[in-house]
Amino acid sequence: MNLNQSLDKLVENLNYKMVINYQNQHIENITNNTKKIKKQSLFVAINGFNHDGHQFIQEAIGNGANVIVGEKEIKLLNIPSNITYIKVNSSRKAYAALNACYFNYPANNMKIIGITGSAGKTTTTFMLDSILSKQNKKTGLISTLYTKIGDNLYKNPNKCTTPKASFLQSKLAEMNKNNIQHVPMEVSSHSLKLNRVHGINYDLAIFTNLSYDHMNFHDNINDYFQSKAKLFDVLNKNGIGIVNIDDKYGKKIKKNNNCYSYGLKSNNAIIKGKDLKIGRNKLKFIIDIKNKIKTLNNKIISPQKVEIVLPIIGYQNVYNGLAAFTTGLLLDIPLENIKQGLENFKGVNRRMEVIYDKEFMIIDDFAHNPISIETTFKSISHLNYNNLLIIHFLKGNRGIKANVINAKIFNKWKNKLRINKIITTKAQNNVSEKNKVLEKEKHSFTKHINKSEINYENFSQLKPAIEHALSITKSNDLLLLLGGPGLSNAKNIIHKILE
Repeated sequence: MNLNQSLDKLVENLNYKMVINYQNQHIENITNNTKKIKKQSLFVAINGFNHDGHQFIQEAIGNGANVIVGEKEIKLLNIPSNITYIKVNSSRKAYAALNACYFNYPANNMKIIGITGSAGKTTTTFMLDSILSKQNKKTGLISTLYTKIGDNLYKNPNKCTTPKASFLQSKLAEMNKNNIQHVPMEVSSHSLKLNRVHGINYDLAIFTNLSYDHMNFHDNINDYFQSKAKLFDVLNKNGIGIVNIDDKYGKKIKKNNNCYSYGLKSNNAIIKGKDLKIGRNKLKFIIDIKNKIKTLNNKIISPQKVEIVLPIIGYQNVYNGLAAFTTGLLLDIPLENIKQGLENFKGVNRRMEVIYDKEFMIIDDFAHNPISIETTFKSISHLNYNNLLIIHFLKGNRGIKANVINAKIFNKWKNKLRINKIITTKAQNNVSEKNKVLEKEKHSFTKHINKSEINYENFSQLKPAIEHALSITKSNDLLLLLGGPGLSNAKNIIHKILE
């Protein structure tokens, strides 16, 4: 997308403290990476986790940057007289704000639905896309898996849940150009705390749940929660929250915001799931709209009941379905379209995905934090099988405490699920450096599994772990692939072995 903006326009709404050598000029590129600088570039110096961008200002100028934005005092930076320097309080906020302005604030022309929580973000996003596809010819979404614009899919270059501001704003602008009206997007705690989504005001904000996770980034569980809760601070003036009221953190958010609630347990849920029947390949339940609901366009929806049959499994997918259903109502999508969109939903890669179902069943699930493992085990408990074998990718990246918590959940469910064996793997050849599992992280899990006397075996590599699991899986057993990115290639390995 070829754009250029005047510096006057870019700084018009920018919260800056001081400017030197200012001259209005056309800006053709905004970046925080010196390798991506070209003529007429604006470089934003960000003090990151590994490097301080202010140390690269001279390199940026040498590569052709005309304007520098940063947090440090001008006297410390040796800025030439022909280069404009803009001092700001937060370079991260400035980077997001400048990109939003550069792309002409595309989010303002669409309904933006933000989805946050420890588990369920991806599936809820794709459920919404299925619902919206019954309403609109073209749909768009932003997710952990990819960004979708109509029929085109784009991988997130930074491999994170919510892309950095430059990619995010450019794709929102492309969606706007393609007349996409609604954009469901996953909003991670990282993106909220690091201001990647600064400058986007949401029409709807969804909170799915919260449990112990990402403690390599957050100071503690409260910091994690407060970061998630920021999504509700950036709702539009008439924006509405949608919260899982069965979750204790959902109750906290509802208390302080204008929200509609959903749930399976709480009698205070406005949208309540009931009469749940979990089959081998489907979920059947009733959605009870208990109170009147006012949509974003002020239309009133009367209390009523709707039967839903989802062609997927997983107890957590009832919650995801309730969140997507409520969102559809608030977007004024006809009930029949919402129902059809949910009932045509085919599931998402590695989210309670049945990848083999013949003499035995294999389920592949991304569950890696306590709440997602707990709900996966609850889902498994409703299935008929002889014995359960689990291939578990351990938690890396300062994951000692997470592995201890997860092991305790395995111990809790061992008898009810008839866990025959746990096969742990570090998947060393299948993960990036940041997800590498250290020996002490493996030990933190196996030490607690030892106490429960569950049979287990450790493998450093993924393929031998899978080969061993398949060799001992018997007729009518269930093999569960459980864990994060280390198992992303497991499905392909299994299919090649079983072909």
